Amino acid sequence: GDGIDIAGANEVKVGQPLMGNVIHSCGEERDFYENSNPEGPWEGSGIVIRNGASYCIIKSNFIGSSPVNLSNPLVLPNEFCGIYITGNSNSNIIGGIIRSSVIGSLRELGEGNIIAFNPTAIRVEGSLNNSLLGYSIVCSPENAIVLANGGNNQKSAPSIITATNEEISGRGIPTDQIEIFLNTSRICEGSACQAQLSIGKAEVQADSTWKFEIT
Repeated sequence: GDGIDIAGANEVKVGQPLMGNVIHSCGEERDFYENSNPEGPWEGSGIVIRNGASYCIIKSNFIGSSPVNLSNPLVLPNEFCGIYITGNSNSNIIGGIIRSSVIGSLRELGEGNIIAFNPTAIRVEGSLNNSLLGYSIVCSPENAIVLANGGNNQKSAPSIITATNEEISGRGIPTDQIEIFLNTSRICEGSACQAQLSIGKAEVQADSTWKFEIT
C-alpha cells in the first residue's frame, strides 16, 4: 500500500522542518488482485493525495531513503512514485520557500522534501495549481516530475538557452518561478541526479525570459 494516503481531505499537513516523516519501501507484492474492484494495478507511493483532496501542505519529508549520509545511502524506493497527486486534487503545496538540498554527506532539510530513488519522484495527474517548491530530487530512474492527463495544465518545462560561470538564462511562462539546481553526486549508478543541490531561483519576466546570476 501507500505510506500516507490523503483521500478527499482538505488542509492536511504532513511534516514540518526538523519534524518530517521518513517514508520508504511502500508497495504491493502483487499489483493485480482478481477479486478486487478495480483489479489493479496496486502500486505503492510514499504519499498519495487523491479524490479531490486540496490545500494540503507536504514539507520536510524524506521519501525513498532515510536521513543518513547520502554518500553511502540506504536505497529504499517506493514502488510507483515518491508523491502522487491525482483525482482533481488541487492547490496543494509540496515543499516551501526554505529549500532542502542534498550534496554528498550534507543534508539541509528546510521546507522542501528530499525525494530519492523512487521510479518517479512526483506525479501530478488530473489535478491543477499544485506548487512544487524547494525540493531535492535525486536518482529517479524514470522521471523526476511528471504532469499527466492535464496535471497542472501540463505546463511546459522552461528552457535553458545560456549557461556560463556567471549566469544561467532561458525562457519560460511569465510569472513562473524557475528553480536552479547543481548536480555533483555520483551515487545514482546511471540514473540522473536531476535536482540535487538547490542554488536559487529566478522569475520569468513578461517577455518570457528569465536569468539567474551566479554569485
